[in-house]
Amino acid sequence: IDIFADTFAHAIAAANRVFPVNAPGSPSAPLPPPVYCPGLEGPPNGAVETVMAALPGAACQRAAATVAFTKAVGGD
Repeated sequence: IDIFADTFAHAIAAANRVFPVNAPGSPSAPLPPPVYCPGLEGPPNGAVETVMAALPGAACQRAAATVAFTKAVGGD
């Protein structure tokens, strides 16, 4: 899920209203922490790629793996 807002406060307010659908557990259960991996345009830059690879929890690698898995099983 992507949340776009005009302010950080509005984005947080929207994120706090999101709940899982068709998932085990309660709709009021906490969601897993968000994964943020910035999208970049243009030719790759080694320094930027190094920083992105070092994001906590290997965020970009996990995001790329999720996209690849979704495509492999016939998702969008």
